Amino acid sequence: MIISGCQEKIYQKAGLRYYFPRLRDTFVGFAIKAHNLCAENFEFTVGVRI
Repeated sequence: MIISGCQEKIYQKAGLRYYFPRLRDTFVGFAIKAHNLCAENFEFTVGVRI
């Protein structure tokens, strides 16, 4: 029974990062956020570990 009329979505998130040790711990990665096995968001990241 939903009292407020809004149902909270539950998301799953999975991702991967690859570190380049010779490039001072620089990394690239991606992540996918999904709801009911349907992808809603895709992230691509590039960064440096400090």
